Amino acid sequence: MNPGLYLCCFLPIFIMLLNHRRARQYSIHHIKRKRNTKETSHMLELAKNFIGTDCIVYILGSSVTGVIKEISESGNALLIENGNNIDLINLEYVTRIRKYPTNKKGKRKSLMLD
Repeated sequence: MNPGLYLCCFLPIFIMLLNHRRARQYSIHHIKRKRNTKETSHMLELAKNFIGTDCIVYILGSSVTGVIKEISESGNALLIENGNNIDLINLEYVTRIRKYPTNKKGKRKSLMLD
């Protein structure tokens, strides 16, 4: 096949992968820099307000939903229960915590827009 065709098809994909990798490295660098500040202790105090509520916890590029059961004694991990699954999340990587939106009847909304 024509080498120009391969160049046109695979070069944009390669560039997108490099940009994604750089963005991920930047976010990890930002979190490491954040560790040295007092923001982690502020996130700990804010997370204590959500104990026992159904929440969405945003971590880097993903999210976890469930009920926050407890915060570890050292204050660096969240224990989240989602049905039969139990997740343990490092609090240093948490970027946002929000209460799961509900409708008028108190049930979870099926469509969420961020």
